Order: sequence, then structure tokens, then C-alpha cells
Amino acid sequence: MVLYPKAGDIMRAARNVPRSGVVDNGLYWHVASSEQEAGYPITLLNAPCLDRAFRESRDCGRDFELYPWRRVPIPRFEPKDDRHERLADLCSEAESTAGEIRDLFPNSGQVKVSKEIPAELVRCGIAARINALATQLLPDQAES
Repeated sequence: MVLYPKAGDIMRAARNVPRSGVVDNGLYWHVASSEQEAGYPITLLNAPCLDRAFRESRDCGRDFELYPWRRVPIPRFEPKDDRHERLADLCSEAESTAGEIRDLFPNSGQVKVSKEIPAELVRCGIAARINALATQLLPDQAES
């Protein structure tokens, strides 16, 4: 399951297991047919080079559209496209790194952890690899 916010300053997405108990009226969700299919859009929704495009896609204030990829046209997942597969794999790497960061700051709040995770993704090179693939797929929306 792909989870992403209805509103916010930054687009972020996460992968979750359907029927795992996540209930929130501040989230949109999409059930994918596989972990790979879910990982692909999650990686693009979290791509640092697409932050500006997602911010500018909001109709008003901090509200994202129900389907932000209508304005940031993320292509459908194609398992035969190597770039899509690599983005899906990068989702797993980023999730693992995020888990390690959360473990390093067990008593910290969401704001602190939300700053540390992207910083670590930059330090370890995952963000650069995500940006390179996102720029190939969405050159008109990606910020260099």
C-alpha cells in the first residue's frame, strides 16, 4: 500500500501493508499489486529533485491533489523498465536507512527524525541515485 499526504509542506510517501491498522483522514492511499509496484511511486514521491514540482502542483495553500501525479506525471510502473525496477529497489534501501536513523534517535520527535533521514540519504548517496533516475523519467519536473 502506498500512503501519501493530503496536505503538507513537502510531499512524502511510505509503503505499508494493507489492513495493518493505518487510519488517518490526512492520508491518501493506493493498493499496489506488489512491493516493487508500490516502491516505484514512493521513491518518486520522495525524490528530492521533485520537491519543487510537488509544491507547485498544489491548488491552494498546502493541499496536494488526490492524485499528485496528474500534475507531476509519474509513468505507470513497468516491470520491464530497468529504471522503474531500480527506483523500486532504491525504495527498499531508503526504508532500511530510515529505519536505522529512527533507531539512532529513539526518543526524538517526528521533526528531528524527518530532518535526519533525508540528510542521511544524501550522505550515503541514495538521494543522488534517486534524483538521477527521477530526472531521466521526469526531466521537465526535476530540479537540478
